[in-house]
Amino acid sequence: MEKKKEAEYIGIGLVFGTAIGIALDNLGVGISMGIAIGAAIAFSKQEKNKE
Repeated sequence: MEKKKEAEYIGIGLVFGTAIGIALDNLGVGISMGIAIGAAIAFSKQEKNKE
């Protein structure tokens, strides 16, 4: 998978994580969750494309 696609998924995860963090009044945890979720989605898409 291209680096551009991976960055897009991490960016999308970061946006949603920030929104969740603001809603829960814990921005640090929200950002961390968003980055982790975005990276997991990028990894799963990469593994799916290998098949």
